[in-house]
Amino acid sequence: MKRCYSPILRSLVCVAILASAAYASDPSVKDELNPTPGNPENIIATNCDLAGYKSGVQVFTPPVAIPDNNPAGATFGPITIADDGSLIDDVVIDLSIAHTWIGDLVIRVGYDEGCDGAIDVSSTVICRPGNTGCVSTGGVGCSANFLCNNNSPYMFDDIAPAALPTTGCSSTTNVAAGCYRPTGAGAGPLSIFEGHRKGGCWYIFASDNASLDTGTICQWSVHLKNRTTIAVTPVSWSGAKVLFN
Repeated sequence: MKRCYSPILRSLVCVAILASAAYASDPSVKDELNPTPGNPENIIATNCDLAGYKSGVQVFTPPVAIPDNNPAGATFGPITIADDGSLIDDVVIDLSIAHTWIGDLVIRVGYDEGCDGAIDVSSTVICRPGNTGCVSTGGVGCSANFLCNNNSPYMFDDIAPAALPTTGCSSTTNVAAGCYRPTGAGAGPLSIFEGHRKGGCWYIFASDNASLDTGTICQWSVHLKNRTTIAVTPVSWSGAKVLFN
C-alpha cells in the first residue's frame, strides 16, 4: 500500500482498515445493518417467538412409549437441519408429550455437530420437576400431567417467562401448553448450543425414573436462529483514495 502523506487521510484509511479486519475476524458480530424482517434489531425474542427461525420436526405415528421406571430411557432422532454456512445463535425446542406425573421425567436434547454418531453437546430441558435432582430418589416430584397436542406443544427457551410447575401440583391437573424455561434441578441452558455450526444431527433422550406412571412422545421439533455476520469489503489504497478525489 502507498504511504499516506496527508495526516487526515492517513487516519481515515487506517480506521477503515482496522474496522474491516475486526469484523472479518469476529463471527459473532450481528448483522445490525441488515436486520431480519419483522425483527428490526435482530434481537432474540421472548415467548418462543419463532419468526426468522429454521425448524425441523420428527412426528411419531403412533406415539412412541417412554420406558417406564427405567433411568436408561430411550433416544429418538435424528432431526437434521441443513448446513447453510451459519452458526447457531439461539435454540428453541418444542415437545408434544403425554405423561402422568411429570416429576418422573428427564428430557435431554443432544447435538451431534458432524453427524458422526457422537454427541458433542447436550442440555436437559426437563429434569424431574419438583424433585430434589434429576435421578434422586429423595422425592416424587410434581404430580401434574402432560398431554400430547401437536398443534400446541410444550416449548422450551432459556428466556421464557415461566417454568414448568414444581410445587402445588395435583394428579388431576394438566400442564397447559406454552413457552417454558428448562425446569428442574440441573436443567438447561439451551445457550450451550450457541456458536456451533449448523448442519448436524439433533436427538432427544427421554427417561421415566419412577414406577406406575407412564407416557408417550407424539412429536418434537428443534428451531434454530442463525448467527449472521456483516459482509466485509476488502479495503485497498486505490479504493480509499477514490473517496477523496
